[in-house]
Amino acid sequence: MFRSFGDRIRSRRIPVEKMIVSNAGDPAFWKSLGGPVDLIVSEDVFEHIPVEDLDVVVAEMRASLSPGGLALIRPMIYSGISGGHQLEWYSHLAGKTMQRDTEPWEHLRRDRYPANTYLNKMLRRDYRALFSKHFDILEEREKQPDLGRNQMTPEIRAELADYPDDELFSNNVMFVLKPLPAIE
Repeated sequence: MFRSFGDRIRSRRIPVEKMIVSNAGDPAFWKSLGGPVDLIVSEDVFEHIPVEDLDVVVAEMRASLSPGGLALIRPMIYSGISGGHQLEWYSHLAGKTMQRDTEPWEHLRRDRYPANTYLNKMLRRDYRALFSKHFDILEEREKQPDLGRNQMTPEIRAELADYPDDELFSNNVMFVLKPLPAIE
């Protein structure tokens, strides 16, 4: 029976004492690891890191992973219905019929209510390009495929014509990354 990478990871116990929480933009952090690591995990963080810092973070990640190591990075994609960080469009509410203050994809259309946190506004294609500089992308898995599709109308689709479906309905995407071989 085929098991996905995510299923295999969930079946393993990661010792809490081996987990490290730190500023990944600080090169001193990566040096403090004392050698290669086998796994890097990030969820809902990368969209809050400035683009110019992400180049450094991703290069340091690649340099710090063992040859057989993996990075599991799940950013919230800005172009998804949840990407503007409006709580009423988060995944647990996006599919529900309810009274809302904002419109679907408000952040891409009118942006009347900017997020109360920094967002780098990166699209799925931007993450692909960034990660591809240092990693083989083994898998891209959407946490909730098609989230927001029930909110898409012909009028909204016309307003967002510059965005393909894989951007608008992506939201949280897990990138499974294997480091490219070091260039000598």
